[in-house]
Amino acid sequence: MEGRVAKLEGAYESLKVVRPMTIGVLGIGVAAIIGGFAFLGTQMASLSGQITSLRAETNAGFSAIRAEMREDRAAVAAQVTAIRVEMREDRAAAQAAVAAQVTAIANAVTATRQEAPQVILVPAPAVVSPQRP
Repeated sequence: MEGRVAKLEGAYESLKVVRPMTIGVLGIGVAAIIGGFAFLGTQMASLSGQITSLRAETNAGFSAIRAEMREDRAAVAAQVTAIRVEMREDRAAAQAAVAAQVTAIANAVTATRQEAPQVILVPAPAVVSPQRP
């Protein structure tokens, strides 16, 4: 029994040395975990600020793109209106040209179907000179 007690006391003595080391290692591990979480927290806060900044820049970019699209849309609408006006003018000019051609053809057809006009010669009146007294 004495041997057993001696072994037990020897084991207890070794635990006296291992226990503080274990607590120290566990303390360092816990401190590292807490430090890691603190580091990740600061990184997340920084990332959140960067995301907010990026969102603001993106919104500004999209607003600029929308403004450019509105300007482009207005310019295209103005060009389309100008093209429509030009097409109306061209159509009116073409219709006038066709009408002039049709009128000329109709006049030519009418002229060929008419009889030649009769020419009647009328003698010129005699010129009387006034007499002097």
